[in-house]
Formats: sequence, structure tokens, C-alpha cells
Amino acid sequence: MCLEGNKSRNIGETNFTLKIRDRLIRFPEAFPCFRESKITLNHFLRDKCIISPRGNIAMSNTIEIEAKALVKQDEYRKLANLFRGSPRYVQTNYYIDTEDRLLAKEGVALRIREKQGQYELTLKTPLSEGLLEKNVSISFQQFADLRDLGEFPKTDIERFLIQLGFDTKKLSILTYLSTERIDVEYEGGLLSIDRNTYSGKTDYEVEFEYNSLAGAQKIMKEFLENNGVECHFSTASKVQRAMKAIGK
Repeated sequence: MCLEGNKSRNIGETNFTLKIRDRLIRFPEAFPCFRESKITLNHFLRDKCIISPRGNIAMSNTIEIEAKALVKQDEYRKLANLFRGSPRYVQTNYYIDTEDRLLAKEGVALRIREKQGQYELTLKTPLSEGLLEKNVSISFQQFADLRDLGEFPKTDIERFLIQLGFDTKKLSILTYLSTERIDVEYEGGLLSIDRNTYSGKTDYEVEFEYNSLAGAQKIMKEFLENNGVECHFSTASKVQRAMKAIGK
């Protein structure tokens, strides 16, 4: 039997979209793509509306819909052994917010991910189903300047945050989480088997990325239970667990 976490209304989504709507009304000149094309607020959130000074798209957008479940260490080993021929890699997420978690209070997550020597800045905002990810590549020096000097990377994500009223000078890396991951294409989606370490803690997680949440949950439930693992869908994200571990 698969036990699902408690469902509640996503307050962050409402607050965040209301903040954008307020900015669109008060400062339309800051959002020319919205003004000129008369697109809806939902399209503004989902489409590639952040334009570089030269008129080129500077951020890529993806929509992340995934089911997640925490598993025990022995269950992780069993699942990982199913794909022992698949490559493993390590990635580290550096989580960014103000000391009083202003981004989190708006339902927004911000991170830098280091993977194989490459750095990517990602802003995640809630949608009615899944999360909208805005991604931009940054250099190691930009990452180091934020880590060591508190200088937020000069990117279109910074411009987007400023347009929404956030003070990027108050943003800093609060904590990080490293993941040893196995990725496998499975049933039309992407299955990830993770070992996570953060603040002296270790946990084990399975994620399944798919085109709908209901579909992701169904396929992952069947995968886990077919392999003798009881399925407990998780509602706590990696950033939430990492922040909780440091008392944030």
C-alpha cells in the first residue's frame, strides 16, 4: 500500500502569483514582454519572457513534475543494485535565501547546482502542478563571488528577482546538499535513485519525473512495490530537509 503525505493548499503559489500581478500593474515598463504581447499571467510564468539587453533569451525554462519517496538504506541498496551497470555521478546543490527566508515564505526556491565542474543557477516557482524552473549557466567565479563575497551573480535571474521586489544583496548561500545519483530512463520518464548528504545527515530518496503528477505517482508506486519497497510519497523537498537540518 502506498501512503501519501497530507495535502494542503499551496500558500506560496498564491502569494507568489499575487506578487507578480501587483508588479505587472504597478510597473508595466519592467515587463515589456507582458505588455507588448498581452499574454496571461500564467503564460508569463511559464514562457520565456526574460529578455537580455540584446533581445535574446537568456534563461531556459522547464516545468518539473515529479513524485518523490524517501526509502531506507537497505531499500536504497536493493534499488541501486538493480541498475548497477548505470553510471553514477555526484552533484551539489547550494541553497540560497535571506537569513529570514524571504524567498521560502513566497514559495520560491533558489539554488546553484555544481555538476561535473559546471555551475547552474536555478529559480523554482510553484505552478498548479509541478514547479517552473528558470535556469542560467554561471561561471565558477560567479559562484565563488557569491559564496565568499556575497555578490549575487549578474544574470537575468537577478533581474527577475529585483523586478519582483527582492533585494538580491541580502541573498547568500545558507547550506548545501550533495547527491550521489543514478539516473535511468524508465516507462517514459526519468527515474533517479539518490543518496543525499547534508549537515552530517544522510538520507535516501527515489524520484520519478513525468508529464503528470498522477502518472508519476502511479508508475513509481508500482516500481517500488514490485521491488519489495513500501511506498511513502514525500512532500519534503531536498531544500526543505537541508534547511531544517540547520534550523532554518
